[in-house]
Amino acid sequence: MTSSVGTRQFGSLGVVVLAVLVLSAAPGTALAQSDVTFTKDVLPIFQDSCQTCHREGAIAPMSLMTYEETRPWARAIREKVVTRTMPPWYIDKNIGVQGFKYDRSLNDEQIATVAAWVDAGAPRGNPADAPPPREFADRDQWHIGEPDWIVPIPEPFTVPADGANWWGDFYADSGLTEDVWISAVETKPSSEGFPVVHHAVTRVQETPEDTEGDFLNEYAQGKNGDIFPAGTGRLVKAGTVIRFNMHYASIGEDRTDRTSVGLTFYPEGETPKHEAFSRALAQNYDLDIPPGEDNVRHDSYHKFENNVRLTGFQPHLHNRGKRQCIEAIYPDGQTEMLSCATWDFGWHIVYNYADDVQPLLPAGTMMHTITWHDNSEANRWNPDPRNWAGFGQRSSDDMSFTWTSYYELDDDDFAAAVAEREAMNANNNDN
Repeated sequence: MTSSVGTRQFGSLGVVVLAVLVLSAAPGTALAQSDVTFTKDVLPIFQDSCQTCHREGAIAPMSLMTYEETRPWARAIREKVVTRTMPPWYIDKNIGVQGFKYDRSLNDEQIATVAAWVDAGAPRGNPADAPPPREFADRDQWHIGEPDWIVPIPEPFTVPADGANWWGDFYADSGLTEDVWISAVETKPSSEGFPVVHHAVTRVQETPEDTEGDFLNEYAQGKNGDIFPAGTGRLVKAGTVIRFNMHYASIGEDRTDRTSVGLTFYPEGETPKHEAFSRALAQNYDLDIPPGEDNVRHDSYHKFENNVRLTGFQPHLHNRGKRQCIEAIYPDGQTEMLSCATWDFGWHIVYNYADDVQPLLPAGTMMHTITWHDNSEANRWNPDPRNWAGFGQRSSDDMSFTWTSYYELDDDDFAAAVAEREAMNANNNDN
């Protein structure tokens, strides 16, 4: 993975990346339609980016494992893929840092392949061209390895066969009697509950007054836990309460879930050099979203008092959310757009930067969060476009902040990280 040399002293962020349009603006025209088949060209794409959700017993409404299952949905698939609605990955690929872990999006060539296949009549192709069926891990398997400590939601929760999507919180005593440093964390539905868990966000609340808590981890289809970089870890304190924010979706049969979070401890006596944080930053409590307006902008800020390395971010808005960008305002006044993402209330996605492009921000940098809301009838998530909306805890209210994952660096470590990034960028440019 490569990144561009920045123009700043701290040029670790990369410059704005311009999309290389290797294909025509009309997907499908760049490929000879008669050459594209399901078995040879389309199935490998679906295996890599779609089948985690689109298989029997998973969260998606239909399976895309075989040609017979896929063919009836061909035109719908084309529309969703060409508009980049599916797979759900909403980072703007023309702005800011590019390079993310767990990126399930399709590139331009893959989109054109799917479109050309549909435009050609969705031919099957030679069965001998098909790759072997994808194999999936046991749903009881922990992707971070067997955790040292497991905390489930207090009681099993049954999702009825039919019903509206359900959002809610469960609170569980961690059971920890002493502070612990963790090197990995994973949130995992139970085997039976797996198909109905759309996503689950876990947070740690250290005191009764801490009603929001610090972000701990998220489960979503295709995201399988976090293993912290060497030398970093999270501190989880004794008596901490784990908050599970759950999103359930019915699948046509009753299913019972008991989601858990697993923690892997640092070896006894070992302390990581850097503490990793995931916090709600740049919160805006003064939202003013008039009825009928489709592009309402709000700005908020957070100042980093110390040098930091950003490892990921997640926009947080509610039903009327439309888009969020984060921008770095450096101590010398220069600015750099880090990332922008379209918001879809149905998908709460953490965007974890790849190690070699994680933004390095010097002490005194201001993170500028820019958020847009859509309170019009065109927003399918909007509960009531006739009414004004502002900040609030209900889904029918709205919010604006950024879940931000980072760790702090002292001046020596920060200078070393900047030098390493600059050397890597120079080498990439030479090649």
